[in-house]
Amino acid sequence: MQTSFRKSVALVDEPSVCVAHFQSLLNQTMDKSPKNLAERLRFARQIYIATWTIFVWCRDIENLESGYRCSALALLYVWDLSHAHYGGQSKAAKGLMDVTNKMIQLSHIIGAAYIEEHIEPFSAIEDGLAVSVPSNSSVDINLKLFDSLGRVAIHGLWLFNSKNIVAIDDESQKAIADELQKCAAILCNMIINNQSLYTPLRDDHAIEITLAGLFLKECDAYDFLSDWVKQITFSSIFSYRSGGSYPCVFREYSELALHPQSTEGYQEDATIGSILYPSLGVWLAICNDKQTFENLADFHKNDMSHSTWQLWLPDEITDENLYQNSDIHGACLTNVDTAGGIEGLLAQINKEIDASTAFNELSSIRFNLWPLVLIACQTYRLPVPPHFWSMSVEESQP
Repeated sequence: MQTSFRKSVALVDEPSVCVAHFQSLLNQTMDKSPKNLAERLRFARQIYIATWTIFVWCRDIENLESGYRCSALALLYVWDLSHAHYGGQSKAAKGLMDVTNKMIQLSHIIGAAYIEEHIEPFSAIEDGLAVSVPSNSSVDINLKLFDSLGRVAIHGLWLFNSKNIVAIDDESQKAIADELQKCAAILCNMIINNQSLYTPLRDDHAIEITLAGLFLKECDAYDFLSDWVKQITFSSIFSYRSGGSYPCVFREYSELALHPQSTEGYQEDATIGSILYPSLGVWLAICNDKQTFENLADFHKNDMSHSTWQLWLPDEITDENLYQNSDIHGACLTNVDTAGGIEGLLAQINKEIDASTAFNELSSIRFNLWPLVLIACQTYRLPVPPHFWSMSVEESQP
């Protein structure tokens, strides 16, 4: 453990290497299988202190990438240690809850610092964020911009979560509201000034698009959201039909760098399944953009008959596996229907939400810490469960 910790601290300027060693540290900690609450508390404190140390070193070198990624993992692991005892009344349970809350707060601090240093200064400049990426590769730029978009959205959603649990007469309400306004401006400026955010390269960029959509929805920015989703839909359809850099299922960098190719059967293999297009369909339905939805349905019928359009739902073992990504879990909703129009898709989504009760049994949902699910989705590349759309879906129904 000490070796992994030392290496992660020493290599904070190499984020991928630092995170790999930090992940090893977390795995070694959890492999010991805590026997009681006291051990859980000790492990949680060790993770918290290690994360603070990484953050301090990252702050000193003015590069918070490693700190952000390590804090996301640490938060999920600490929650996995604590959720079964969260809210308990014993001394150890209260201590564990205190460390967990401090870990959440540290995650907020690191997220805010990352945005302030690495995103906000470039967000209002045309192509500013794209130029800030230390690479000329369009693949690197596309991947980094969508990752950054998801981080800003998660920070904003945490703010909404905090706003809802802070007493209405608390002085911090205004501070949270001001921070929300600032976060919304940053996210909108990112999209307006960086064309890459209209042209997702990976199909699983549906995750970041949904995170941003959820935040914009909470901000009541429906017009902006509708226009953005519409442009993503048309650009993705056009790229596919014209042989451009259309969204693909590949995740390996070597495959993305060679995408697209013109070999026989390649296009079908690159789009064999999709969470992006059904996610766009749901957002179009939420925004009641019937014309663009019809274009998407036509694309589904005439160009994507080979592709399985699908969504992901938690199941009864998700809560024990989600936060460490320790095993396969969840259920897949296949054959997402666009032929029935907006009403048909909303009805299908509502039916699945009603039938999938495991979502409400997730510990982070029960304790009103739902952003943890979204962090896990972005960190482990899991589609955002449709339950997060449910309020919008209900509001959009005629």
